[in-house]
Amino acid sequence: MSAVHGSRGGFAERLLVPRAALGKTVFALPDAVSDTAGALVEPLAVALHAVRLAWPEPGDVAVVLGLGAIGLGVVQALALHGVRRIAAVDPSAIRRGCALALQ
Repeated sequence: MSAVHGSRGGFAERLLVPRAALGKTVFALPDAVSDTAGALVEPLAVALHAVRLAWPEPGDVAVVLGLGAIGLGVVQALALHGVRRIAAVDPSAIRRGCALALQ
């Protein structure tokens, strides 16, 4: 069953992308990149973009609200930028533990 743009979203078996253009709006994963790793490309890109917009400097303090894939990516990117202290907030103890492991 094909999903039309706006219904069932990315969890649909198939998805129609209006005006799709290979290399512009949709991108093929290289054979060396697994589907699992490929699924993390967009959330990681969002996290890196957010950190770049914030321009953290070594010694800064930051708060990250929500520790899903994007939030955990933000935690890791902040740590790599030398942020001194990162307060990571999420109701899930498992996600908080993941954030601690990334700092």
